[in-house]
This record gives sequence, structure tokens and C-alpha cells, in this order.
Amino acid sequence: MRRVAQGSVVLVTIAATSLCVLATASMRPGRFSGVAGPVGGDAKANAEGGAELRISGEVSYSGPLDLASATVTVNTVLAELAPGGGGELLRDATGSNPLPLKLQAEPGASSKSATYVPGGALRDSFRLQIRKRASERGSYEFRLRATQTGVLSAPRLCQAPAARTGLSTSFIANDGAHPPVVFTTVETWRCTGTQLRSP
Repeated sequence: MRRVAQGSVVLVTIAATSLCVLATASMRPGRFSGVAGPVGGDAKANAEGGAELRISGEVSYSGPLDLASATVTVNTVLAELAPGGGGELLRDATGSNPLPLKLQAEPGASSKSATYVPGGALRDSFRLQIRKRASERGSYEFRLRATQTGVLSAPRLCQAPAARTGLSTSFIANDGAHPPVVFTTVETWRCTGTQLRSP
């Protein structure tokens, strides 16, 4: 069974497939923030400067996870999944959707802290940091940063007067020894000119 709730509480069930069981981390209320922009425009025209986005959050997960051994698959960064939405907003310099994106831990990673990067052309422009908080049991922080990645498509559902839309951010960390952990949330983002902000 899979349940997604928009807001600060996310995927609280464990999803089962024929191959494995996926353990799910839950977003802590009020612990998600992000800024992204500019939205819209032409991919070729923005290839040099490109769009930038920064997302951070804190999740609850008390199960085992070795961050040094894990690989991460990013499935959505800013995806407008509601009916009539624009899908994944992040686009590369050619205007294509670069996701899903597989990331590997950089040298120096530990079981409790790691920075993940992709291979190929996006290696220098896409970084995901995950850290287990020592001060709080069962708590992980993540920070995702993408720079010069092409463009961000304008969301279709962010219309006046509310000028808000729900966007999905999701990735899976798999250390090969324990159930893969799903980090996923649908948060409300505000459309302010050419920028997107949450909360």
C-alpha cells in the first residue's frame, strides 16, 4: 500500500514489491525548505547560467542505513504530479528530463555522512548530502543543490490567486545490505515571479 500526503507528513507506509521491501523515511513537520529559479525560458538560452535550486529537509528513520556504501537514485526533484500538472520541472541544457539520476558517494564518506554526485555532464552541478544527526536518534538531514542544470519549466498549476502548487521530491538510498530507504515528500511551493519557494 502506498499513500502520499501533501504537506509536511509524507509516505508513512512501507511499500512492498515482488523483489524487495522498501523502508520509508517520514518528513518532519516544518523541516523542509527550498528555493529554485528562474522558471520558464528556453533551455539553449539558459545553458550558460542555467537554473539553480536548493532543497533541504529533515526526516525520521530509525532503521539501518550505511551511507558510505549506499547509492542514491533521484526520481523526482521538483515534480508537479497532480492532474494537469507539468511533471518534472527540472530540465537539462537540451530541455530533456535528466531523471532518474543515479548518484555515487564521493571519497571520504562515512556510514553516517556522505555527499553523492552523478557521473557524466552533471557531476559538477548536482550534489546531494545526507547526514545522520548525532544529537537526535532516528533523524537524518538532507541537502540537495543543483546549479547550471539547464532550466526549470514553469509549473502549470501555480495560478493566481493562490499562486501555489504541490511539488514532489523523492530519492532512494540503497546500501545493498538493508532494505532501500525511500525519502519522499510532496510540499507546497509558492510561485513568486520567476522563483519558487517553500515554505
